[in-house]
Amino acid sequence: MWDCLRCCSGLSSRSPPSHGPPGTGTNATLSSLSVRSDRTVRLSPHRPWLAVGAVTVAGAATAWFGLRLWAADPTVAHGRQLYDAHCASCHGLKLEGQPDWQTPKVNGRLPAPPHDENGHTWHHSDRELFLITKKGMGAVVPGHESDMPAFEGMLADQEIEAVLAYIRSTWPERARRYQDERSRADAARQK
Repeated sequence: MWDCLRCCSGLSSRSPPSHGPPGTGTNATLSSLSVRSDRTVRLSPHRPWLAVGAVTVAGAATAWFGLRLWAADPTVAHGRQLYDAHCASCHGLKLEGQPDWQTPKVNGRLPAPPHDENGHTWHHSDRELFLITKKGMGAVVPGHESDMPAFEGMLADQEIEAVLAYIRSTWPERARRYQDERSRADAARQK
């Protein structure tokens, strides 16, 4: 809870105190927050409804905003449905990938990488991502063996583009900018 409240409220990046009067520190029971003059967080046992309310409002706002973004773009919403049906079993419902995705398995192949900002999907151009999805990794890295199937014949080109639009929609702005630059550079090389 500390990480969420610290992040959402813009409070101190220092960890909460672990010692102090009862009701403070990480051992405190569910309680409200107050900010001391030194900008550290102090948990107060007198108003537990405040912390619960802050977390509830932050969570509801995040969920509503996220749903509104998906509802606003039918391609992204359709891409999410396709991702859930065809990709999530390996790459994860939250795009988190498989554990130890950078360490080869016994068969020498790499586990499914994450498609969120922690992975490297956003390091590839639109063209490369489309080719990897449609034809398999060997289309971009000849001779590379992967457990990921080629989706040619399973997904139409527009469906592949929708899945990629959904994946891109989850990246932070800096990752989308970087990936856009890679895509422009790759398109210029293809001319």
